[in-house]
Amino acid sequence: MNKLKAHLENIALSHSVFALPFAYMGAILAVQGIPAMGDLFWITLAMVGARSAAMGLNALIDLKYDRLHPRFTERPMVTGAVTPSEVVLLIAASLVVFVLAAAHLQPVCVKLVPLAVIPLAVYPYMKRVSWTCHLVLGLALSIAPTGAWIAITGSLAWPAVYLGLAVGIWIAGFDVIYGCQDVVFDKQHGL
Repeated sequence: MNKLKAHLENIALSHSVFALPFAYMGAILAVQGIPAMGDLFWITLAMVGARSAAMGLNALIDLKYDRLHPRFTERPMVTGAVTPSEVVLLIAASLVVFVLAAAHLQPVCVKLVPLAVIPLAVYPYMKRVSWTCHLVLGLALSIAPTGAWIAITGSLAWPAVYLGLAVGIWIAGFDVIYGCQDVVFDKQHGL
């Protein structure tokens, strides 16, 4: 039970609740009402799978820095409660869940999986090279409403694009504010 709790903390599963409303907004706007429960189930599973993979990947890639950062001393990978090999397995399983969920939605969703995964994989590395990492994170979350819209309709329309842009800009701005608490550490370590 402690191991499961450590993994859930490592991927911040509780934060998926934060991202889900963006996807639900896209789905609700797509049908101008309440989508079918089956669609909402697969959208939820896709979101949790993608976000869990992203958080696991971020924790794995940032482990070197997290071990040095005073604010992150209690993170499960830093304490050893979760091992890197376990995180790799979790990332793989989460991606399988994401692809499986996408396969149960509109056919185009499986074809778009690589486009959804790219910002999730690029974000941890962007922190090492550019302040635009905040925009990449915004892009990653902007996929929630646009992806849900596509999952319901099979196509993309301007309202979904506008909602995605609003979410992306809001998340990027929020990430800039969140990142301000680490300015000294980031400068010391070239981040």
